[in-house]
Parts: sequence; structure tokens; C-alpha cells
Amino acid sequence: MRAATQYWQGMASKAIALDEGEGYGEEIARLVAADAECNEAFKVVTQIKLPSSLYQLAQALQRRVQKHLDVAKYNNASVYLENVPKFSELIAVEKAAMVRPFTLHELQQELIDVDLFKQFVPLIRAGDVKQEIK
Repeated sequence: MRAATQYWQGMASKAIALDEGEGYGEEIARLVAADAECNEAFKVVTQIKLPSSLYQLAQALQRRVQKHLDVAKYNNASVYLENVPKFSELIAVEKAAMVRPFTLHELQQELIDVDLFKQFVPLIRAGDVKQEIK
């Protein structure tokens, strides 16, 4: 998980660097960290004897990381010529909310006068149910 986090943050760093014209070294630092995390994942998978599918996923990620790392190093050496910061100098990747929380009141406002089961209950039966409720 940490390897994938560093990989994707490295890709995001590259996109930001392309927009701003600087910061290409951060991509390399994050990809190096991702590669190291993949190696650590290999050790954990073999020591704990986890399913081979996890090992294969880590291998696939490492191949992708190394491919991007080679390209990033080449580009930095030939085009950008930026110093690569130490990983410890980089800003840590923060957690992000994947969903937006909302209150029950907000949901109630959206559902006023909406028949939630309109598509699921046949019209004849729906009429009978409405009569029973009244």
C-alpha cells in the first residue's frame, strides 16, 4: 500500500512539475521510495507466506515503478537537471476523504415528496398500500 501511495504521489508530482516547470526531482525521490517499499513487500510476503497473488501484484507494481523511474532519471539527467531531494525532506502524503459526509437533514430535504419504491412496487399493489396507510 505504501509503495502504491508513493508511486501515485510521484505521478502527481510529475504532473504538477509539468504545469509549474519545476519539481521534477520529487517524482524521482518518490519513485525510489516506492521501489524500496516494493522490496519490503516482497520480504513480508515471503516471511509470512501470504498468497502468491500479493507477490505478483507487488512485482507488477515494481515493474511499473522501475519503468517510470528509469524514464524520470533519464529526463532529469538530460533535460531538467534538478537536484533530487531526500525522501525525508518531502511532504508526507496525507489521507484524503473518499466520500462527502452529509447529515440526515440534508438527505430528508432531497427526499421530500419522492416515492422511493415507485419502480419496485407494482402500481396496483402500490395503490393498495397507500390506501392501507391512510
